[in-house]
Amino acid sequence: MRIAALAFLTLLTVVALPAQAQEASKPMNKNQVMALLKAGMENQELAKKVQQFSIDFEPTDEYLQALRQAGAQEVLIQALRAAHPKPLTREQVLELLAGHVPSQRAAMLVSQRGIDFVPDEEYLGTLHFAGAEEALLAAVRAAGEAVPAQLEVATSPSAEVCLDGQLVGRADNEGRLAMSTKHGAHLLKVSLAGKQDFVQTISLTPGKANQVSAALTDLSGSVLVRTSPGGEVFLDNVSKGQADASGELAIPGVSPGTHNLRVTAPGKAYFGQSITVVAGQASNVDAPLADLPTTVATATSPPAGRGMSKQEILSLVAGGVPSERIAKLMVARGLSFQPTDSDLKDILRAGGDDLLIKIIRAVALRQAEEIKAQMDRRKRD
Repeated sequence: MRIAALAFLTLLTVVALPAQAQEASKPMNKNQVMALLKAGMENQELAKKVQQFSIDFEPTDEYLQALRQAGAQEVLIQALRAAHPKPLTREQVLELLAGHVPSQRAAMLVSQRGIDFVPDEEYLGTLHFAGAEEALLAAVRAAGEAVPAQLEVATSPSAEVCLDGQLVGRADNEGRLAMSTKHGAHLLKVSLAGKQDFVQTISLTPGKANQVSAALTDLSGSVLVRTSPGGEVFLDNVSKGQADASGELAIPGVSPGTHNLRVTAPGKAYFGQSITVVAGQASNVDAPLADLPTTVATATSPPAGRGMSKQEILSLVAGGVPSERIAKLMVARGLSFQPTDSDLKDILRAGGDDLLIKIIRAVALRQAEEIKAQMDRRKRD
């Protein structure tokens, strides 16, 4: 009986706490909520008291888990989440003074609930003029430092978002992450495997929906070409330089995907190959260059009267002979083949330029016209 009486008195004591809080217009604190729950108050009844008196703390996940372990049900958990006191507006702080709430009491409310604005000196001057004492002014200044800013980052799905070096979360399936953080300057970093990091200093304004678009681009890859010393390396028909004395040339900053690689050197047959570059990885390519036949490698005046073949043109182009020189040879000798679109594409891939293609077409057209003229003359004869 004595134990039961003591338990009943304890329950009366903790149940009386919200009543005292109501008389003093104070919200419930976390210790009171926990004590009432452990004393056996029904979840439904405790949820009503939370709704009636509100709370002066933020119900963190850790605190809610502790409540669940003590017997809290979802009705109480939801009530606590909904009862988190809203910060005071600048008008509400002024209304406290206009309603003759003592400055110390107003300071306590500001400290408990916070404010949703950053007070400037003009506003603080208005409070002082309205009768605010230093305790209230100091509380408003301190609360202003803690005013959060809302930030939403739009980026790639599942990207990691770090603020000032701390991981704050990952973007959802739509590439968005919203958070509440301290206003002012922050260093934002967004990362995702295979992508370039997004790093930017941002300034967040309190009471405003701050939005940042953090587009992530693919990481570059690189290509290491091993070939003959001095060989000139072309990537997508753009020269990237010549191989060093060891026969190597590194090409950094190559976009991921498929590229056309070509290597040429005087007196050598050209090397051509399609390569695939992977983001953030190095691609190694062996590009051996075979020696050209002496008659081709040193050709300066080909035998007269024999038209140039497609293979001769390809060999000269790959050997580094200027297009103007090849064009003169074609004009002097003509062509031994009728160039198709496929032939012209092969010559372009080998390193030929637009001038060479135009000359080939012109020579082919001239030969066709000469053949037609000869046939016409034979018909007349």
